[in-house]
Amino acid sequence: MPKNEAEAVSWYRKSAEQGNAKGQIDLAFMYENGKGVQKNQAEAFKWYLAAADHDVTSDRSHIHAIADARYALARMYEDGRGVKKDKITAIMWFLLAKDAGGPDYMRELHPNTMYSGFSFCRHPYKPDFDEAEKRANAWKDQHYCR
Repeated sequence: MPKNEAEAVSWYRKSAEQGNAKGQIDLAFMYENGKGVQKNQAEAFKWYLAAADHDVTSDRSHIHAIADARYALARMYEDGRGVKKDKITAIMWFLLAKDAGGPDYMRELHPNTMYSGFSFCRHPYKPDFDEAEKRANAWKDQHYCR
C-alpha cells in the first residue's frame, strides 16, 4: 500500500490537537522534514514543545515521545532551527530529555553529520551548564505534578 503522507498528517494533527504526546511529536516530525506538509521549522518547534510539556511523572505511556520531543527541542536550539540559537537553552532541553528517560545526550558524539566531532553545547563551560541546570530545575518545578 502506498504511503499517503498528507493523510498521515491529518491523523497526527487530530491526535496532537487532543493533547496526545505521540501525535504531537509525529506531527512535529512531519513539519520538520516537510513530509505531507510544507517544511516549517517554527510549526515543528510548536508541536515538539507541546509534546515536551507533558509531565513524565504522570504521563508514563508516552515517556519515549516526551524524551524525543525534548531532545528535538535541544537540537533546534543547538542548531538555530525554528528558534534563535541558544546554547544554554539547548543544554536545558538535553537535561530535560535525560530526565524524561532519554539517554545522556550530553555525552554523545554526532555521527558523521554536519559536525566534525562534539557539538558546541554538549561539553559546556561549567557556568553555562550550571545556568542550564538551574533553568531545567525551574522548568520541572513549573511543569511537574507534585
